[in-house]
Amino acid sequence: MKISKRVLVVAAGMAIAGLAHAEEAAPAVAAQKSAGLKTIAPDLYGNVQVRHTTDRVTNDGDKVDDKARLTVRPQIGTTLFDGAVDTYVIWIFQKTPAKDAWDKTYVYNETYWYPFQGKAGDLDYKAGTYSYFEQAQAEHTIGLQQHGLYAEVNYPLETTAGKFTFAGLTNPVAEWMNNDRVKDKANSLPLSNRTSRDADGLGLTTDDSGNLTTQQKDPSFWTDNEASAKFAPGFLPAASVGFALEYIQHWTPKYALNETGDDTHTDKIGYRYGALTLNKFVLGYKVSDKVSLSNSTRYHIGGFYQSRVDETKEDPSQAYGHITWENRLALNVTLF
Repeated sequence: MKISKRVLVVAAGMAIAGLAHAEEAAPAVAAQKSAGLKTIAPDLYGNVQVRHTTDRVTNDGDKVDDKARLTVRPQIGTTLFDGAVDTYVIWIFQKTPAKDAWDKTYVYNETYWYPFQGKAGDLDYKAGTYSYFEQAQAEHTIGLQQHGLYAEVNYPLETTAGKFTFAGLTNPVAEWMNNDRVKDKANSLPLSNRTSRDADGLGLTTDDSGNLTTQQKDPSFWTDNEASAKFAPGFLPAASVGFALEYIQHWTPKYALNETGDDTHTDKIGYRYGALTLNKFVLGYKVSDKVSLSNSTRYHIGGFYQSRVDETKEDPSQAYGHITWENRLALNVTLF
């Protein structure tokens, strides 16, 4: 499935018109507005990204389905305390070929606090805490929050051929979802029945196959680890090519329905574990100080290179479903 030509033309037109306006129509006005914002909040920043994403599902290596979507992502944020805190809000407006209207809007906030940051020789490092809040409004309201730790290192290496940048990060978090998601079973988990009664007699929520489900009452846990390398050639420093390996781990609570006399109660009996490996190939080009292009192609493998992800086998981490390949083409524009 592909985004219609009309949608792509409109998106391209919006981006080009916005750039033309910023650079030609009223540069003095734009400069005055930016200067005014910087006077009020000197560390305020803003940008917008227009992203085209294609998700591909395969079966035994053959394409089964492509699902495309177009998103516009305005962002505004600020740094505080000499860069020790970085917090921003991103709104996401989404368009798919199946609908004429923008069918999904949600907003999220990320905040990083780096009490530890600096240099060790040529190595740049920062470490601290991470918080994430999301509110989505589609057919139902989804509330989500994550809190945890974050650490990142970067090592630049200048050579006669160009500049290499090696990086690594880790981001372990605990995740909570508000109870509104249970309205459409999005927050329901399998419930093992350890009672003498069958599912029909219990009067509890079931999934489409008739299996018992229960609302998640305990946090999930995620760990995101990534190692990457990027190269910008000396003859074309505005361009870059990069590779990254991202390893996602997910622990979800498991529940069982137990029976004590005439009483039934739901108990947590541990956690379900799943992991996913993302292999990323990234191309980038810096058009100017304010405009850049990027394309990221991602291949999903279950576990740590253990099993395929396709139409018949879901991503064990439950982060991407049955998607085998994902491609993200993005235009990034700095506003102020």
